[in-house]
Amino acid sequence: MAGALVELRGKGLVYGPPKARASLRTNALPEAIRPVIVEHLTK
Repeated sequence: MAGALVELRGKGLVYGPPKARASLRTNALPEAIRPVIVEHLTK
């Protein structure tokens, strides 16, 4: 995922790209939780 929640006046919280490339992060997730994430994303 590459995004951020931004609060826009009159629209509330909106998911969109981060404001700066420096805001992008890579996070390692344990292989044991991969099936749970895949199942969640297919719903």
